[in-house]
Amino acid sequence: MTGWTLDEFGRLKREIIPHMGRRLRGWDYKRPGYYVITIVKADRRSNDFGQVLVKLPRLAMKELVRSPNEGEWISLEDAKKFNFNVDDIEAKVEFSPLGRAVFNHFRRMGEFTPGLEPIYCAVMPDHLHLLLKVVIPLSRPIGNAIAGFKTGCEKIYKSLGGEGRLFAEGFVDEVVLRAGQLKTEFNYLLDNPRRFAVKKLFPWLFKVTRKIKVNFRLAPKEQAGRESSEVQLAPTAPAVGWFSAIGNHFLLERHSFHQIQCSRRFFAYARDSRGNLIKDAPPAVVTSEFEDRLSSAFDAAQKGAVLISPCISQGEREIARRAFEAGYSVITLANKGFSPLYKPGGKLFETCANGKLLMLAPIGWPYQVAEKPITRIDALILNRIAQLIAGDGAAKIDYKGVSMTGVDAGVISATAEFRLNE
Repeated sequence: MTGWTLDEFGRLKREIIPHMGRRLRGWDYKRPGYYVITIVKADRRSNDFGQVLVKLPRLAMKELVRSPNEGEWISLEDAKKFNFNVDDIEAKVEFSPLGRAVFNHFRRMGEFTPGLEPIYCAVMPDHLHLLLKVVIPLSRPIGNAIAGFKTGCEKIYKSLGGEGRLFAEGFVDEVVLRAGQLKTEFNYLLDNPRRFAVKKLFPWLFKVTRKIKVNFRLAPKEQAGRESSEVQLAPTAPAVGWFSAIGNHFLLERHSFHQIQCSRRFFAYARDSRGNLIKDAPPAVVTSEFEDRLSSAFDAAQKGAVLISPCISQGEREIARRAFEAGYSVITLANKGFSPLYKPGGKLFETCANGKLLMLAPIGWPYQVAEKPITRIDALILNRIAQLIAGDGAAKIDYKGVSMTGVDAGVISATAEFRLNE
């Protein structure tokens, strides 16, 4: 049966396709359009394609005793001697001979594959991003052209004295389908060196932690005499939970929190007939309830509270997005863990680099390659976890007929420490 396999115990389980081999289901890869391709080195510990350099800010340059021939660009290792702010970082890639040869080989891809136009190649120390345009239908899928490009690069690598394989198997692709996506993808490629530098200079903010203990603030003894049954703990609720995490762990030590909770009825983005988001279009639904929740969240954040959101509904994601833009501190919850090389994208990246973001995922829900659609029980557990972390700032939630004991049992199952040893 295609897509399924047996585990070591003879049980049927869904087959997981490695990320480098996944493709957009139903898409004809000979079809005209724009494609963003990522290829990684077989050994990502070596920076064979070049090195990322950063430009010294003016204040840092004044502190240097510089020789007449010294330039403004320095290595990341040297940059660690200075107190950079994220906003100060300007970066570029200085090609190695191999990196320069690979870049020049990319520019010739159209010669080997008629109908294929190479647009841009972002050469990073250990991987490549290729922006390609298929102008007319190809005779064979674009993967054949990528395989040919990799083979040519392998020959260049060997001619320069390289040993072993240069590239890992396969590639990752993004097909540009939506209006505005091409500009977003291109800006991402241009910004890649700076993002790389930020991650290297602020590693503690981007390191994926496999286990972190989080104290839940709504312990039963703290709830004695309270009238709010919506945030009251059942007797079986845990006092702590274990999570995988990325971001600023110190946000958990703040004294004030505010939970973002917004029904899907209160806010919805504009979408086209295919269900794709319409970029820059006004929301399809904005209610007074959404505005009230946005206002209360920002009022709390302005007073120093950390916002906590499971980011389940579109309204919760929109409030979190606006909080990122406003520079507020946010803790987000996810229904699966993080890959070893995960790094936040877009506004999340900037927020993380500024120490304003912590992303948590229950330890019992580890990373998986395939997408994990959020279920109702996932949503209940994430909302409950947000309540338990927020304490006095917890939102009132109607769990619609599900017992608190049942929800808290789900929290225990998802965050129990024994999961670390399984």
